[in-house]
Amino acid sequence: MLGSNGLRALKYHLERKLGENIYDVFYDNPCRFYRGLKGFLGFGAEPLMRLIARRLVEEGYIQGLTPQKLLELLNNCDESSEAVIKSSFKIPSRRKL
Repeated sequence: MLGSNGLRALKYHLERKLGENIYDVFYDNPCRFYRGLKGFLGFGAEPLMRLIARRLVEEGYIQGLTPQKLLELLNNCDESSEAVIKSSFKIPSRRKL
């Protein structure tokens, strides 16, 4: 998506803005993560989040939501939206090689 340097730069700036690990923030408070992403990227946050959401769904880390529905919930960002997002998080089983 961003390449390793792009991801490293994004991670650095978001962690400075959020004050903690971006992966922890996304897992514990996805709405806060998305607000931070929008604050940093502006209009570019939604297309990037759509790509991230698609990858998370494809890899099995999010189940029961489409990327579009995840974006709708993130844009709503009330308590019930965040609860739905958090309940969709899954740890996929290891794939056999």
